[in-house]
Amino acid sequence: MEYVALFVAPEFVESREFERALSAVSPFTNHRDALLESILSSLAREMHNDVSSCYAEHAAGLVLAHLTRSVWPDRAEARVYRSVRGGLVGWRLRRVLEHIEDHLNEEISLAELSMVAGLSQRHFGATFRRTVGEPPHQYLVARRIARAQALFQRNRALSVTEVAMAVGFTASTHFATVFRKVTGQSPTAYRDSS
Repeated sequence: MEYVALFVAPEFVESREFERALSAVSPFTNHRDALLESILSSLAREMHNDVSSCYAEHAAGLVLAHLTRSVWPDRAEARVYRSVRGGLVGWRLRRVLEHIEDHLNEEISLAELSMVAGLSQRHFGATFRRTVGEPPHQYLVARRIARAQALFQRNRALSVTEVAMAVGFTASTHFATVFRKVTGQSPTAYRDSS
């Protein structure tokens, strides 16, 4: 494949709930991406065989998911959560996940998240777990550690204390303990190996 120009209709992006994540994507050129090449080559081959709209939509969804992950690798929006019976509806989940991402460097309580979702704490905790697969606190810790990893990868000169504060930990010792528990290595070892 020598050159590809990709245009995705805005209504397709909105219907797949990728809109916020892809707002950070700007046009790019002279960029090679093996997965995108593979998906788009497959789609191009199928176009000659009168491709079904289902196949094309699926391929477009894969492209959007991949672009989202490559632009925002440390953001929860890159995940796609399916509707779960008895779980959080899409707009409530989006509000909660956006709130978490926007306030990772602050103290975030269950009461605060349930208020963002517009539900009681008990109901929110149960529906969040049903939808995401883990309790809000575990999800929050995982997001903080993922953000810390991204910060270490972007700037190896950052100290462990700076990163701990940037992701909402008030003590670097507690951050180091949690980081090691989640990743299997100390923050310093992770930073130095990045």
